[in-house]
Amino acid sequence: SQAPEFLYQLTKMLTDDNRDTIEWNQGKIEVHSPHRLEAKVLHKYFRHSKFASFQRQLNYFGFRKQAGKGKMAPCSYVNENLPSTDLSCLLHIKRKTSVSTSEKAKQNKKVKSSSQQSSDSSSTKVNPVLAGILKRSSLVATANAPSPEQTAGEPAHQAVAQAAVGRGIRH
Repeated sequence: SQAPEFLYQLTKMLTDDNRDTIEWNQGKIEVHSPHRLEAKVLHKYFRHSKFASFQRQLNYFGFRKQAGKGKMAPCSYVNENLPSTDLSCLLHIKRKTSVSTSEKAKQNKKVKSSSQQSSDSSSTKVNPVLAGILKRSSLVATANAPSPEQTAGEPAHQAVAQAAVGRGIRH
């Protein structure tokens, strides 16, 4: 298979004459000047010239910041999974994958079914998050709260949520 474009361009950048700004040194990517990298180098190899975007791509491919404090301080990146310190091994790295779409769907289904079970116990559908926020909020004044006759048999958070809806607060 073909190497990802980012890794190809990264390898090219590290082999070109940019050693004063960025270099490959014993299995590490050393960024000597993030400001210069952003201003003079990145745009030659990528569609952007943002150091933060470059860092994000490094993270996607398993590199972790090892040294350097602050966003634009000199730093180095290492990938613990590299088989050797040879620069050509960069071209064989696989991009990290997130949870698959089907796994996300399964997780969302579990969350929906558990929240549905808890809300099925009452006949009125009230967003429990909104009710909790409004319950603690000082926006709902006790003077405008529904009377006890209006809320007889209703849990307090439902009465607060209904009062908020009556005041035009959308959820």
